[in-house]
Formats: sequence, structure tokens, C-alpha cells
Amino acid sequence: MSTREEKIKQVRRGENLDVFINDEDTVVRAAVAYQNYRLDILIKDKSWLVRIAVARKNYRLDELLKDSSIWVREVVAWQGYGLDILLKDESEWVRAAVATEGYGLNILLNDESEWVRVAVAAREYRLDILIKDESQWVRSVVARKGYRLDILLNDDNEYVRKIAQEELDKLNKN
Repeated sequence: MSTREEKIKQVRRGENLDVFINDEDTVVRAAVAYQNYRLDILIKDKSWLVRIAVARKNYRLDELLKDSSIWVREVVAWQGYGLDILLKDESEWVRAAVATEGYGLNILLNDESEWVRVAVAAREYRLDILIKDESQWVRSVVARKGYRLDILLNDDNEYVRKIAQEELDKLNKN
């Protein structure tokens, strides 16, 4: 019996794909998907890891947009597909991926999840609003962007003040 590594080497060489598509090892089946082999079958795989590989190949994203796995839908968002639908996804990680793509920032700016707002701040959208965010993580991203360091140097949170000072020190070195 071949080890996982041996199987993956074969898959990368395009060998025995018809056998490995049914392998018990999820990683081997995902490797088959990365070879663009029988994506029509692998899109229905029981493992979300395999379906992520299919999504990364931009295969039938319209179907994967409705996948039960948040991780598959997140990858669909990273492909820039269906952002108008994924903008309203139940998962904060999917919505954060939508923000990372720069879509719907005006809506996601007020998202209930601080991680979505972190992604909005990383896009440098409305830092004038996000500087007042309740989340230290959002404000620390605002500081990393070098926005209004004069205010963030006096933030209530020690971590945010530290980031602001680091950014100010970088500016003063230049």
C-alpha cells in the first residue's frame, strides 16, 4: 500500500487519477481535484477539504456558493464569486472574506462581528468611523494603517497604543 506522499506524487504526475479519485484519504482526493480531474464528481465529495480544492479551481462556483461548509463558501468568496449573496452569509468568516475582496464594505462596516470589521479596516475603508470601534482588534488595524496615530496613542487599550507607537516610530525613521 502506498503512503499518502507516494500517492500524491503519483497524482501530481497525473498517474492513476481514476483510482485515487476514490481513495479513502481526503488529502489524496483533494490532490486529484487540484489536477482538475473529474471535478464533476469531486464537487459532491463528502469532505469539505475536497470541495475547497474544487472551489479553488473555479469549478461550478454557483453550486458551491450554497455549500453546507462555511469553509467552502469562504473560498468561493475569495474567488470573487457571488459576493452579493455571501455578503449576507450567516458565517462571520464568509462575510470577512467578502470584505477582504472589497465588496459591500459600506454594509460590512457595521457588521456585528469584530472580525468582519477587522477585514473592513484592513481595506482602509472608513477608518474615520472604525477608529472609534469598540473592538481593540479593529482599532489596532486602524493603527497599523497609520491613521490618526495622534488619537490612537492615547487609546484606552494598551495593545492599540503599542501598535500606534510602532507605526509612529516607523514614520519618524523615514
